[in-house]
Amino acid sequence: MTKADILRAAIRHFPPGKVFAYSDLTETYMKHSAMVIEMNQLVRKGEIARVMRGRFVAVSKGTLTVSPQEIMGAICHYRNKVCGYETGPSIWEKWGLIPAIENRSEYYISIMQMRPAQKHNNITIRFKRARLDPGQYNHEILQFLDALESVNTIVKISDCQTYFETMSRIFRSWNESARNQLSNYSLAYRPVTRAITGAFLQQEGYQNNLGRLAASQHPASTYRVHVNSDCLAHAAEWKIICEKPADEPNKKQKKQTSKKS
Repeated sequence: MTKADILRAAIRHFPPGKVFAYSDLTETYMKHSAMVIEMNQLVRKGEIARVMRGRFVAVSKGTLTVSPQEIMGAICHYRNKVCGYETGPSIWEKWGLIPAIENRSEYYISIMQMRPAQKHNNITIRFKRARLDPGQYNHEILQFLDALESVNTIVKISDCQTYFETMSRIFRSWNESARNQLSNYSLAYRPVTRAITGAFLQQEGYQNNLGRLAASQHPASTYRVHVNSDCLAHAAEWKIICEKPADEPNKKQKKQTSKKS
C-alpha cells in the first residue's frame, strides 16, 4: 500500500464536504514532510482540493462540495485553537432579526488579527476585528453584542419592535451566569454599544449589574440611535437619543397607506 493509498483511505472516512487539515490525518503515522508531498500530488490529480493553506476537501465525482459553515469552521479553528467566530448578517438571519436571503454570498468572521477578505468558490468571507479574544469568551454573548452594535443597520432591514423582542427572547434563553456576563463583555465595546446594553439590561430587570457599565460612560456624551423611543424604555437614562418617535409608522405601513389613498 503506497503512501497515497494510505492517505486516500483516511480521507474516505471524512463526511462529504468535510474540510480537513494535516492534523486530522495523524492516524496515518506519516511524517509531516512526506504527508505534504503526497497531499500536493493528490491536489494536482484533482482527488482533493485545497480550500486554504493547510486545509483540504475531497472532490467527489469531479465536483467540489463544501458548505460555508465548513469553510468558516476551518478559518475559525487554526492548529486546534479557536481564533474567530461567525458574526454579522448570517447570524442575524438565524436569530430572526432580518429576513433570510437564499444563497447568501457574503459571510463575516470576527477575529483578533485582521486579514483581507477571502474568496472561496461562490462565497466571500469578510473579517471584522473582535472586541474580545474568541478563544476565551462566549461566542453567543459576543454575537449578541455585535448585534446591539449594529442596531441601526438591522432596524433598517427589519423593524424596531421585532428587533428588541427577538433580542429579549435570546437573552432570556441564556442561563443566569451568561446574562450576568453581558455587562462585563460590553465594556470592551464602543460607548454607544455600552449605552444600548445598559438600557437593554435595565429593561430586562438587571439594573443591579450596571455599576461599572454606567461608570465607563462619559457624563456629557449622548448617543443617537435610529430606533423608536418606545422600544427602549430607559434610553434617556443612558443618554440615548432615539431618532424615531414612538408613534412613527414604519416604511411598510407608509407604503400601504399611500397605496390605499
